[in-house]
Amino acid sequence: MLLLSFSLTLTAGSLQSRDNIMAEKIWDTYTITEPGIYAELPIEKYHSHVCVGPSISSSGLRAIANGSPAEYWATSYLNPEAEPREDKDHFRLGQAAHTLFLGEGKFDEQFSVKPATYVDPKTGAEKKWNGNANVCKEWIAEQEQSGKRLLSTEQMHDLKGMAGMLPWQANCPNSGLRNSGMVQSGILDGAIERSLIWKDPETHIWLKARPDLVDLNDAYPVDLKTTREARKVENSIADLGYNMQAALVAEGLREVCDLDCRGFAFVFVQTSAPYTVEVVELSEEDLELARRELRRSIRLFADCLNKNEWPAGTGEPRTWITPQWYSSKLENLEAANDLPILENVA
Repeated sequence: MLLLSFSLTLTAGSLQSRDNIMAEKIWDTYTITEPGIYAELPIEKYHSHVCVGPSISSSGLRAIANGSPAEYWATSYLNPEAEPREDKDHFRLGQAAHTLFLGEGKFDEQFSVKPATYVDPKTGAEKKWNGNANVCKEWIAEQEQSGKRLLSTEQMHDLKGMAGMLPWQANCPNSGLRNSGMVQSGILDGAIERSLIWKDPETHIWLKARPDLVDLNDAYPVDLKTTREARKVENSIADLGYNMQAALVAEGLREVCDLDCRGFAFVFVQTSAPYTVEVVELSEEDLELARRELRRSIRLFADCLNKNEWPAGTGEPRTWITPQWYSSKLENLEAANDLPILENVA
């Protein structure tokens, strides 16, 4: 079970020993040339040109499936003219949560928290933090120069809430990870941040999957997600293609470890009060259906790579499909006799 310290760091209390992790390799700055399950592969390297040939992970395949090949290409490491990725607040908060709660890297080496106040060098007075003050600008510049990502005091407050450490959460079951019965029962046990890397037998593209936690004794991976609305996590799974992410992990376990995935669980924690925790499980049938959509995206990526063309949609006109809400609106107006009938004009 995950244990929570005062510093917010969650560490696995019963992780598998290295001897029990099948086919595990320790990555050490080299180019990956053979399939395997890799430990100690930094996330920034994972998303870069780490394999001997072109590679793609779940985020890229989902961008192609839910957007277009051009959406993937715009920020791809394969693109020499790639747009810089914007470090959005929700991305930064999610990464900070993974770092603190799962031990993915050292938090203090990756993040800095903006102070609530600063000391005015002229008067010696303590003032509320102001991003326009020279002292504050200099501090921010120093942190960014050292490669650290910045968090606000409000974000740190929310991280404490997601952990379940705020005083008012003491008598609120399922508010924050520490107060979740599923977490207490060990759903977040397992090997953390192992990278599954293999060559797709059909397209010969290198594929990458990185479950947050996986217990290779029962082949049941788990992923920790942050969410703005815990009540709508089913929509997030469909809208953001999380089921495709799970299917890629299942395929990686099959190819690398010769294991059939018996399911997949997402642990969602809300990023604002009451910091609700929701656990959603995908069945083997769910994974198999998502695997078909995943295969379509893999083939499309391979085709774009071969042609060096990354289209932004088909470019063909399409017939408008009336949204359900709009059809309902017109039906209600007609039922209320409030939708005029137009006479033919001669």
